[in-house]
Amino acid sequence: MNRATRRSISLREVMSVATATAVAVSCVVFAVGFTGRPAPAAQSDTEATTEIVRQDPAWAFNCERAADGSEHSCQISQYVSVRETGQRIVSVVVQRDADTATVHMLLALPHKIHLPSGVGLSVDEGTQALFEIETCDERACYATMVINDTFVGHMASGATLAVTFKNLMQKPVTVPVPLGGFEPAFELLPR
Repeated sequence: MNRATRRSISLREVMSVATATAVAVSCVVFAVGFTGRPAPAAQSDTEATTEIVRQDPAWAFNCERAADGSEHSCQISQYVSVRETGQRIVSVVVQRDADTATVHMLLALPHKIHLPSGVGLSVDEGTQALFEIETCDERACYATMVINDTFVGHMASGATLAVTFKNLMQKPVTVPVPLGGFEPAFELLPR
């Protein structure tokens, strides 16, 4: 049985994503088909810590055939959630365009973040690439980007993808996304 890698961050960091009037982590439903659970009861953010846990030791692979059976739509995904509630904070979905071999990434981020600041991605303390947060809906805020072979290589050999965004007070929040199992899952994507 594989054990999940655990990483603790303070509840204050998670809570800072919400506005000053929010007293619990928002329930987020991601566009990639994930659902969150109801927010926990209000609690003090002075000393509390929230354990962030990877829910699966490897990246999930999903491949669906088109209704007419002609094409596959394949993707790999990983997410980070709050251990106590199961609420997803960040979801990462990677797809490779079968016609052009272009690799696309979709990030689903929590609500109530500073949209003009964008979202930064880095692997294992490497140089951060900044991307625009394009839209939000009732489920999450989204950023999509094309990632090049070099970045895919860093993800394949790295341990952690740091997803950094700013809360409404423009303070950075970094969510570590485990990269264990990324390379074998990525190799399953059709070329």
